[in-house]
Amino acid sequence: ATDLAPHQRAFLNAIAGGESGGRYDIRYDGGAGSTIGDLSRHPGIFVPTADGQKSSAAGRYQFTKSTWDAMGGGDFSPANQDRRAWALAQQRYKAVAGRDLDADLRGGGLTPQIMASLTPTWHAFGANRGRHIATYNDSLSRYGSGGAAPAVTAPTARSIAPSPPSAPRQSGALGVMADLYPTPRTVMPAAVPTI
Repeated sequence: ATDLAPHQRAFLNAIAGGESGGRYDIRYDGGAGSTIGDLSRHPGIFVPTADGQKSSAAGRYQFTKSTWDAMGGGDFSPANQDRRAWALAQQRYKAVAGRDLDADLRGGGLTPQIMASLTPTWHAFGANRGRHIATYNDSLSRYGSGGAAPAVTAPTARSIAPSPPSAPRQSGALGVMADLYPTPRTVMPAAVPTI
């Protein structure tokens, strides 16, 4: 959805990388890689999971049918998946962390704390957090400004001219004493003219 801000789109890429590999047309099927041919609606196909439950997760953000319907249902197009995922992330983050997701992303980028708050919704955020942060930062740099990324400072400029030679430093107690009591400078009196 191009109507979302750069940091919001970068955030969605971080979710999608771990949930669906970024694909809008994939559905949970136990690992076979089944795709959805019709994106006019959520497919609503329930598949048994390893723990004996059933999952209808589908799309780029692996929406279950019940969650999709709770978010308004209908059109399952890529742009609509993006908008609904962003809306869901804001709702869940507010409920869990009591904070505004948009403000936190703008203020500090994608953090482990944000991911921890959203792990119950998107299980991929529970592992490989460094990878998700890297995806966010890479996406943000491609989309432009709009959300904070960790500050990267340029290395301090250093001269390539050789340093002037220094006197060898004494070791041990003599070195410490030399640091505390530097060698006094001799002040020569002004020359007195002779008559």
